[in-house]
Amino acid sequence: MNRKTYLIIFLSLFIFSCQSNNAVYEASGDFITSNKEVVGSIEIMEQGPGSNLRINLTKFIPGVHYLRINNSGECIPPNFQGRGNFISINSDIDYIYKFYLKNEISRYTGELKVFNKIIFVNDIFLNPDNPTSLIDNDMSTIMIFNEKSEVYACAELNYSNSSSFPSL
Repeated sequence: MNRKTYLIIFLSLFIFSCQSNNAVYEASGDFITSNKEVVGSIEIMEQGPGSNLRINLTKFIPGVHYLRINNSGECIPPNFQGRGNFISINSDIDYIYKFYLKNEISRYTGELKVFNKIIFVNDIFLNPDNPTSLIDNDMSTIMIFNEKSEVYACAELNYSNSSSFPSL
């Protein structure tokens, strides 16, 4: 064999060995209130050491809110109490994200602005091969609590696995 053939074989083996799993793990859900009113949505896409969470709230009560992930359960109104435990990424806090909602009117449309935020959270996984994945037989939920630890809204996560990158 000549050098060109060796080079082609080497490059082919190199490219083949460098390919990784192209699967993209996603989850999404609609936030509902205790009155079963849809007030927003959440989309999660696993990336590297954690996941991107896109929080979209179209209706909300102003004030400080906390986002918590429950490793199992369902969103059963009125109090959304279910089985399972909240996932903590920091031993000092019991929530994933703290945010402040305020009523702002858009100067362009004259309507209430929608809360739309993308955050990255380490150690939140959707790949079912990961032992700490949210994808398992019992459902996971995401809840929004107010300062009084009352649940404002809850979203049951629905999972999908895609081989192409979605628009998050």
